[in-house]
Amino acid sequence: MATNKRKSQAIKTQNRALSHSIINQINGMGTCTDQGSYSKWTKPDKIQFDNILSMYNHTWQAKKGVNLPSADMFKEWREFEDEKAKSADRDFNLKGLYIEAVKKARLHGVSYVMPKVEEIKHPYSPSLLKRDQVVSFEIIGSNEVVEFFDEHLTFNRNNEQQLAHSSWIATFYADGQYGENESVIKTAYRDIINNVASSQTMHTMMGRKVYDFVAVKDLDNSIEMGDKELGKTLLSLSNNHATAIDAEDTATRLSVQLDDLPKIHEAFKEDVAGAFGIPITRFLGSSSSGLNATGQGDKENYYDSLVSWREQSAGQGIAKIDSIVSDIMQIDMTYEWLPLYEPTLKEKAEINKIKAETKAILANMLGSLVDISADTEKVNEIVSNFIDEQNG
Repeated sequence: MATNKRKSQAIKTQNRALSHSIINQINGMGTCTDQGSYSKWTKPDKIQFDNILSMYNHTWQAKKGVNLPSADMFKEWREFEDEKAKSADRDFNLKGLYIEAVKKARLHGVSYVMPKVEEIKHPYSPSLLKRDQVVSFEIIGSNEVVEFFDEHLTFNRNNEQQLAHSSWIATFYADGQYGENESVIKTAYRDIINNVASSQTMHTMMGRKVYDFVAVKDLDNSIEMGDKELGKTLLSLSNNHATAIDAEDTATRLSVQLDDLPKIHEAFKEDVAGAFGIPITRFLGSSSSGLNATGQGDKENYYDSLVSWREQSAGQGIAKIDSIVSDIMQIDMTYEWLPLYEPTLKEKAEINKIKAETKAILANMLGSLVDISADTEKVNEIVSNFIDEQNG
């Protein structure tokens, strides 16, 4: 008896799930009003790396989110004190190496960089390496590692498993040494899907502004009973820009207004840029919008963040590779980073213009408030001091 009751309950659960899926297929809302969504936060399903890699390879949003900060982080390079260090930097292409290492770390979560030594297949101390043995450096993503055990990293090279000792390995992180260090695409995964879907929807709707309603007999009962054939019918209607209603209901043909669709699509792009921590102007390569907007503050904050990311996520890895190069070449790798951001002449001119206009407006306001015949130079001095204080 209990077994039959459980089977009956299981059938009801399956029918309810099918019913919900069909209803969701009809309205396609995807919001908290959709029966497939909930108004509470739950942990998202585990995203497999194959999905992340596919998204990176096939969507410009994911590719930009990974690649842009990696390149911007090293936009301005280093000044070395030793000329031999400059030469070694060029020979090993350390700038390109670090960009690719950070890029792979952002994609995989963690990346490992090590000397590529063709003649030695066993763990070896880097202090014993010679210049002619080191062909180059290679980068391995954490999802490409076979095993990391007992201070040895096992990875595949040319379909053969290779070993590298931890003393060889420089580690780069997506999220800092103590972060969760998962692919940065995971953070923006849902936003990218929404952005791509909105683009596809917008292009589809641009071709058809009128949607039809088709009456289906006993629609409500069929849904409640979990009619599988009905699901195919509804999908066919959906593909032909039609929506099913019960035959006893009434509906009016609707004309869809598309004026706001581009704005919604742009909002989804901003969500993606925000998830990656990139200003929308840099993400899209567009100019700042709004009255007297220069985007200077966004740029400064972005590049300040990159300096912090470079120190936390790549600092140890850079120090390790520099140390290996120093041992191999017997040179001093002391250096200083050049500043990542300085306003261009055009940006400086725009900023000065805005400051001058602001000063004039404040001067007029202050002059009329204090005394219409007040000393102009004194007013300008007060206003200048006020602006300097606001700008720090």
